Amino acid sequence: MREISEEMYHRFYRLQKRNVPPEAIANTLNLPLRTVQQLISRMNMTHSKTSKKVTTVQNPGKSEIADYLDIYFYTKTRYSIIQLVGVLTEQYSENLDKELQKALSSSWKAIALEMSNVSLIDETCSNLIISYYQKFMGKDKFLAILDPSPAVDSQLIELKLENNVPVFGTELAFEDNAFRKKIKDSKRRNN
Repeated sequence: MREISEEMYHRFYRLQKRNVPPEAIANTLNLPLRTVQQLISRMNMTHSKTSKKVTTVQNPGKSEIADYLDIYFYTKTRYSIIQLVGVLTEQYSENLDKELQKALSSSWKAIALEMSNVSLIDETCSNLIISYYQKFMGKDKFLAILDPSPAVDSQLIELKLENNVPVFGTELAFEDNAFRKKIKDSKRRNN
């Protein structure tokens, strides 16, 4: 079985947990079906060996919404992705602020905030993202929201994020728009 990257494992795991058929996973990730089937059987074996009773403690008022925020930073050829998993609430705004500050001071010209696994966003984090969008624009950089989950889709409109920060459904659309301005500018300079 061929080795796949950590990011690919992460994407595979998400698709598998959503009960996506192995054929669709193979097509989506551009992997051989046999590799996908081997990964699934390996995960099932590992899961059955380590199955233990897990007790989770949740806030009784918000039992259906997980109360955590994980942040992953992925680099691509021309841009980077900050993948957010969990909730974007005031409690985690400091963590989000630190990541956005690092991204702003980095050499990357375009950053996508991937929100496909975000279940809640509040006004504090919304305002923080809008503020950083303006800071990015001031430094001739591009910040956008990528693939928001259905859970936060309506919140983006409600919190006026959608009107103030670009939102894209796919990485391709994000990349095309992130570098479109640069291409136009370079054409103008050449004339």
